[in-house]
Amino acid sequence: MRKTLNAAEAGWIFLFSYVSGIILSGYLFTDTDRLHTELGYFLMYVVIGQVGLNLLPALVWCKLRGYNLSLNFKWRRVSLKVLMLSLAVYALSQVPILFLHQLTEIVSLLLGRTYEISVYPMAEHLGALFVLVLCIGIIPPICEELLFRGALLTGYGQRGQWFAAAVSSLLFALFHDNPYRLAELFASA
Repeated sequence: MRKTLNAAEAGWIFLFSYVSGIILSGYLFTDTDRLHTELGYFLMYVVIGQVGLNLLPALVWCKLRGYNLSLNFKWRRVSLKVLMLSLAVYALSQVPILFLHQLTEIVSLLLGRTYEISVYPMAEHLGALFVLVLCIGIIPPICEELLFRGALLTGYGQRGQWFAAAVSSLLFALFHDNPYRLAELFASA
């Protein structure tokens, strides 16, 4: 019996997460003013979207199929050397990513479009700051890494490492529904 996702399963998991995210944003959490001002509403949106719609479908699918979770989500210990190398690559990649971001803004302006920035609730006290760090800096990166660099990379991996990296990066960029940041998100993924 196979222990990992295949490309078709990875594609279906992505499609489910993507479409359900559109439904979440377009039909269930339509009050954007409330999303940008009410911390509890924003927290609920992030938890339902990230954990419920991005992470759980892949986890449930793997569990139902009897797939090895460690293999499919690439859970393993990381040595200090690999961690330091990862941090160095991340730090060095920020200059070209920032350049790409600025280039995207310039092209958008030349095309008569304005670059859309993300709007989040404001932290008015330490507890609110903690919730925002959780909602912006902890939950989404963990859930998205497990989905894109875990399940999808594993599923598409049967077609080769470069193919898997390119497809999961492209899906990551498309997933964020921001045409202004498409190239930047693809490159950073």
